[in-house]
Amino acid sequence: MEILGSLGLEPVETVGNPFDPMLHEAIMLEDSTEFEEGIILQEFRKGFKIGEKLLRPSMVKVSAGPGPVKPEQGDLSEGANVGESTETSETTETSPGAESS
Repeated sequence: MEILGSLGLEPVETVGNPFDPMLHEAIMLEDSTEFEEGIILQEFRKGFKIGEKLLRPSMVKVSAGPGPVKPEQGDLSEGANVGESTETSETTETSPGAESS
C-alpha cells in the first residue's frame, strides 16, 4: 500500500461525510435520527482515487434523515373510540326505524 500511496493513490473518505455521487455509489438508504439526510452511515467497499481522478467509487449506505413520525398510542385509542361511537349511533338510528315498520 505504501508504493501505491507514493504514486498518489488515496482512499475516498466516506463515513460521516456528505454523499457525493461523483465519489460514492449509494446502495442503501436508512432512516436515521442521529444524522441528517445525505450523510454516509456505512462503507461496504472502499473507493480509491489518484489525485483528482476516481479509480473506483465507494459503495455506501446513506442516511435518509428521520423517518415518518409514528402516531402516539393515545391518538390511536381516540380514533378507535370515534369509530365505535359512530357505529353505535348508526345502530341506534336503525333500530327504531325497524321497530316502527
